Amino acid sequence: NRRARKIFFGFLLLALTVRAAEQKWITAQQLASGLNYTQVIPPTVEMSELRYLPGDDARWAQREWDDAAWRVVSFSRVPRHSGVFWLRFRVRDTRAGVPDGIFLNAPMAYDFFWDGGLIARSGTPANTRTDEVPGNTFNFIAVPTDRRGPGEHVIALRVSNLRDHYPM
Repeated sequence: NRRARKIFFGFLLLALTVRAAEQKWITAQQLASGLNYTQVIPPTVEMSELRYLPGDDARWAQREWDDAAWRVVSFSRVPRHSGVFWLRFRVRDTRAGVPDGIFLNAPMAYDFFWDGGLIARSGTPANTRTDEVPGNTFNFIAVPTDRRGPGEHVIALRVSNLRDHYPM
């Protein structure tokens, strides 16, 4: 039984390593190319592709959740005027730990999860325009010091954007 657990744990680590390696990565500076705040983004910070899934399941915030089957979308092509959906991506710094926080420019209501833990909210996501409380478009989300370690981190957002005021 103990041997079987070791084999399973080794397989799980291998599976997680392979899944992480399959992500496509881009530097945060490349993603923000042409915007006036690229000079404050360290050149060693990278972000994975963005994954999207309509619906609402709290388990999708979990760091270990397998999002490989989720639809890959561009950061500039997130579906608009939708009920609740989830977005997930990964961030890492190839040199050290991650920066103190994340600047999010998003005309949507969202709950922001870092490695499975809720660290910020902006508005209230909902499936109807009446129930949605709009969030702030520009937010700086501070990442708690004890969660900034080196390596890959998973960001999950529970989102609705029924009231967005500019096209995405």
